[in-house]
Amino acid sequence: MQTKRYNRLNEAEPIEYVRGFTEFLDCKIDLSKKPLIPRLETEFWVGEEIEKLKNSLKIVNCKLKILDVFCGSGCIGAAILKHIKNSRVTFSDIDISSVSSLIRANKRRCVVVKSDVFDNFSKNKKFDVIFANPP
Repeated sequence: MQTKRYNRLNEAEPIEYVRGFTEFLDCKIDLSKKPLIPRLETEFWVGEEIEKLKNSLKIVNCKLKILDVFCGSGCIGAAILKHIKNSRVTFSDIDISSVSSLIRANKRRCVVVKSDVFDNFSKNKKFDVIFANPP
């Protein structure tokens, strides 16, 4: 097993794929389906936005409806679910296979929509915040 991992690293496969996960804002993100690996700058700006949202929730006590479009690994929505307790996240991507573990872990707080951008959303669907991190 170690030799196989070493060979994968020796062939320049990213360590996150070899391990099968990465950390993102205190969340363990599953990379076994090989979605794009979350970037450090994405983690930075999502962390900044989560803090802004948490501060605004202190002023207005409401439940946030958030869309994570181009969700990929689901790292953005997962971080929101972890850090903003009164949130509900809709994950959207053309390939939703990478977010299956997030769905199981957060059944009551998340929804998954297979969609190319907004194609499969009704025009009446409203969100408080939309996060988009296209590939």
